[in-house]
Amino acid sequence: MFGEAQVDITPAEALPLGGYTERRGAVFQPGGDRLWARVKTIGDVALVSVEMLTCPESLVAMVREKSKTPRLFMVATHTHCAPDSQMLNDRMTLMIPGIASFRRRWLEWYSDRIAEAVIEARRNQTASLSQFSVRTASVALSRSRRPLGVPNNRAWQVLADDRVLLSVFGAHPTLFGSEERQLRGDWPGELMTQTGGLAFTGAIGDMAPVPLSGPPSEQSRSFARLLSNQLEAARAKIGPDFEFVEMPLDLAPSAPHPEFAKANGVTDAIATSVVAKFAPKTATLTGLRFGDFVVIGVPGEPTAELERRVQTLAARRGLRACLVSHVNGWIGYILARGDYLRGGYEAQLAMHGPDAGEQMVATASRLLDKLSYPKRGTSVQTPPLSATVQPHQ
Repeated sequence: MFGEAQVDITPAEALPLGGYTERRGAVFQPGGDRLWARVKTIGDVALVSVEMLTCPESLVAMVREKSKTPRLFMVATHTHCAPDSQMLNDRMTLMIPGIASFRRRWLEWYSDRIAEAVIEARRNQTASLSQFSVRTASVALSRSRRPLGVPNNRAWQVLADDRVLLSVFGAHPTLFGSEERQLRGDWPGELMTQTGGLAFTGAIGDMAPVPLSGPPSEQSRSFARLLSNQLEAARAKIGPDFEFVEMPLDLAPSAPHPEFAKANGVTDAIATSVVAKFAPKTATLTGLRFGDFVVIGVPGEPTAELERRVQTLAARRGLRACLVSHVNGWIGYILARGDYLRGGYEAQLAMHGPDAGEQMVATASRLLDKLSYPKRGTSVQTPPLSATVQPHQ
């Protein structure tokens, strides 16, 4: 059973923009793009892409409750040109310059609309879905923004029969900079417009987009077009079945990074208090299996290095895999230990210590073991990629 729906989530009143604290709480200006929540349902599982910065846990919980859909895979596209989603985070009762605080009215408004779309997608379900196809290609459109980082330029696409269900690629949606004051979907929004499927950002913890020629609006269209065209040319791998799995993510107690207090101009005591209040205490990895291909949803922003480790573990079990960021919550950036110790912006927003990346990989390994794919336990080589597409400069 397959269904789909979408709902406009563009607010009628100007709200503070999220993504860049240097905007200092500036509200969005008229014009720009409409923002959407798009839903695809497979039986009792709802896949949701929302054009916002993050998916706060309070929003996820309310959408589950209102739509009566416990099996939810809700992803923020992470556009930096949408109303600040911290307004939907019931833990965000702090006053931090450049970050909006919690507003229950908007939590209710967004959750109402997204839940209605989930319900409508279920209502629209038909029995026409017969098989899945998985495409993969390598597209040189991401670049590391941290020392020693190596991009993972693999893009993925899942088709439900002949319709694009979802696409995954690991690059921050930051083609529009902090000077932009209008609402923008960035490259994920453009990709969804072009393909009709959902767009998920992959392992983006250390990945920025490769800039293309032209103004940001043209760059985002070109970025999406390059991804879409290369995936269309890739050979499809048929996957006959679908599975939804969840696994609690082991988390160390929250603690501020050693650089956090100085970077934010606060005392160590205040830094500890802020992180303890803001950081989630529990989290979950969420997996979708299409035949031998597994999409693992992570409630944060893991690095490409961590994704490669998970892909190696998957290959040992006869599976292919990718990570998706911002699924059902946000615990911050998720780094390997060495990357955490090197410090920097991402490390300062890694709120569960130096071993959170190792804990995420270990949990992903247990999630892979939980799958019912019959070839689990065999060892296979990762399928070859199609030719790399070099972006036009």
